Amino acid sequence: DIQSSGSSLVSAMLMGPKSTPQTSSAIKNAQRQVLMTVPGTFVGPSTDDLQGPTYRRKAGNYIHFNALGQQRLAEMWQTSLQPFIQTTVGL
Repeated sequence: DIQSSGSSLVSAMLMGPKSTPQTSSAIKNAQRQVLMTVPGTFVGPSTDDLQGPTYRRKAGNYIHFNALGQQRLAEMWQTSLQPFIQTTVGL
């Protein structure tokens, strides 16, 4: 049973060095469950949308973000944070 004493953002991230369709499905389901059942949670960006050498560093099997990936992810977080800020802060 998860309870929240404040607000949280959940970023969808399924890729990893040992990801499989089964583990990815389990992670996605767990993230959805948190979003549906824990008050004060908001959807963050889906980091898996940023794939390949355009957004990820070759070193580390394209798991970590390169400079362009970091910039794009920051933009995605800004977009995701707007409803969170409007709801919690009222801006």
